[in-house]
Amino acid sequence: MSAQATFVQRDWENRELVEEISSAVKRIASFLTTFDSSTRYRLAALNEKLSQLERQVDYLDARVVNVDAANS
Repeated sequence: MSAQATFVQRDWENRELVEEISSAVKRIASFLTTFDSSTRYRLAALNEKLSQLERQVDYLDARVVNVDAANS
């Protein structure tokens, strides 16, 4: 093989490697974007459920205090 052919072959291999790395980075970025979106949605849903439970606990606590005060 001539020096020129060897250079072209190495250049081609390097370009393939760069393309593979670029493709892998794009897949990782896509996964992370999807994961972030999914996680934010799930956390928002859990936060809403937690808020509802906190309101229920506050309501029940107030009722217990009122019942205790009425029985005293």
